[in-house]
Amino acid sequence: GKLKAIIRERLFIMEIFNQDKWFWDKSARNRIFAHALEERIYLGKTDFQKVQIFRSHSFGKILVLDDDIQSSEFDEFIYHESLVHPAMLTHPKPAKVLIIGGGEGATLREVLKHRTLERVVMVDIDRILIELCQKYLPEWSKNSFQDKRLIMIFQDAREYLLNSKEEFDIIISDLIDPLPDSPARFLLTKEFYELIKTRLSSNGIFIIQSSMLSIRDTYLHSLFYRTLTSVFSIVRSMGVFIPSYCNSWSFIMSSDKNDPLLITEHELLYSIKERVEGVLSFYDYEAHKSLFSLLKPIRKALENQKSILTDDTTELLSDLRRYT
Repeated sequence: GKLKAIIRERLFIMEIFNQDKWFWDKSARNRIFAHALEERIYLGKTDFQKVQIFRSHSFGKILVLDDDIQSSEFDEFIYHESLVHPAMLTHPKPAKVLIIGGGEGATLREVLKHRTLERVVMVDIDRILIELCQKYLPEWSKNSFQDKRLIMIFQDAREYLLNSKEEFDIIISDLIDPLPDSPARFLLTKEFYELIKTRLSSNGIFIIQSSMLSIRDTYLHSLFYRTLTSVFSIVRSMGVFIPSYCNSWSFIMSSDKNDPLLITEHELLYSIKERVEGVLSFYDYEAHKSLFSLLKPIRKALENQKSILTDDTTELLSDLRRYT
């Protein structure tokens, strides 16, 4: 019996090292999570990133960019509803929205649920990725790219904002975590956030996805948070557990006038009823409270972060000793 147990254990170890059967998600330098595969749907490269799409046993279809899981069929609604609706419903009447990134189309899908919306501009540098997502992950966008309110622009977001004077009520940044040599690193700096602020309406709101956020993973989030506080007067961190990430994920909402912590239960439930078409599978008042309730070690990490990310200090993104 003992010999059989040893054999089974070794066979299992051999199996999980089989890249045809498992995907290894290296969430940090010293941690790896493995997903058992049912099917590899797509593997290739665009001009900007490596793209993998596969079907897993636990989470259905999964999109992977540059070896990092972006979203899964099972729980993408948690991420995308958290990114979109707190900002949209904190604003009194969002009519014009800018989405930076968001290639899967799920962020766009959630924005389009709002009855006050008149126009949404989506700027993404990677046309091929969007085409791949529409082909292989149509469940994410649900035909959102055909909506008449959408203006689709394939361009670097910073270049677009420098050349456009249009103002928006909500700007949503749904970008991948920046690699030290990635162009995305210049979309996370004080200079870029100052540019964003000039493109917001007087009571506008800016929200970003801001990496992992647990008591073990605060470095990148706290860096983005501290940078945003140098530009906006109201900056609120948010966190929620995403099962397919095996970790909590974060967002940061910034404004000079609108504070999501001041919304009452009655106000939020009324706004959802009156302003949102379709079903929200995750976001309600309980989720709203939970998103903005951070553990004490995380709050302390935000207070202790003194660095600000600028165009000249993007090397801070390569300091992963505290991001492990």
